[in-house]
Amino acid sequence: MIALSACVLLGATCRGQGSRLSDLQPEARQAVEAAAASLPCRCDERQSLSECLQSGPRCAQSERELDLLVDLARNGALGADLVQEAQGYYGSFGEAPRPFDLSRSPCKGPERAPVTVVVFSDFECPACSFARPLLDSLVAPDGKVRLCFRYFPLDSHAHSRQTAQAAEYARLHGRFWEMHDLLFEYPDTLSLDAIVALGAQVGLDAGEVRRAVESDQFLAQVNGSKAEAKGYGVSATPTLFINGRPYPLPLDGRFLARAVEDHLQYAARGGWAPSP
Repeated sequence: MIALSACVLLGATCRGQGSRLSDLQPEARQAVEAAAASLPCRCDERQSLSECLQSGPRCAQSERELDLLVDLARNGALGADLVQEAQGYYGSFGEAPRPFDLSRSPCKGPERAPVTVVVFSDFECPACSFARPLLDSLVAPDGKVRLCFRYFPLDSHAHSRQTAQAAEYARLHGRFWEMHDLLFEYPDTLSLDAIVALGAQVGLDAGEVRRAVESDQFLAQVNGSKAEAKGYGVSATPTLFINGRPYPLPLDGRFLARAVEDHLQYAARGGWAPSP
């Protein structure tokens, strides 16, 4: 392993922003140095990231790659886990995009946005509730991100299919996102009566919401969404795809924003910077 100082590793980032690497605990710093010595550089995969940062082609992506390692180490990934998480992330860009049919999915953000985030979710899932504001924050005024919601009701949640069907009824009546937000506000108190009351709160006909849910009017659509997701390997919620590719990083605003920016750059260049 090549032992590198924080400023050698960080290059221009060190000069411009200060060394984030030097703030790491010794074990985490050593893990980042080892990972940088073993992982390929996105600017030129014939070199390791360490080599690229020291003497190879200078490009923004090599510094972003190092920054990702620092964030992952700070998040607790060390040793082989750090290398595997970084490999899994960059490897996801090489996967064929999943051809999701979003024609009947609730989405917000421009239809022609360069980045589409698809989330498979369950309204009784605590992690999904946690993810909601993080995902909402991605849909910025710059119009670069479109967010689409897909149903993935978990069998372990008693009202997961009822809430999904109520949300689908709301979608057909132009109230999906209002219903979506309220359902996530009260995940521990949902019952049929509570779901109906929330529907009325967003301006839906309470009797029609109840009839739709009790008759399983939208069960086929809900189960179809889950079946499609399972066909692509989804087994838990929330599961995210960015431009049809799985998102494997931690559920954190910093990582999500990084992934969106990387997908923008990857699409604009048709891949990472090519080797000379």
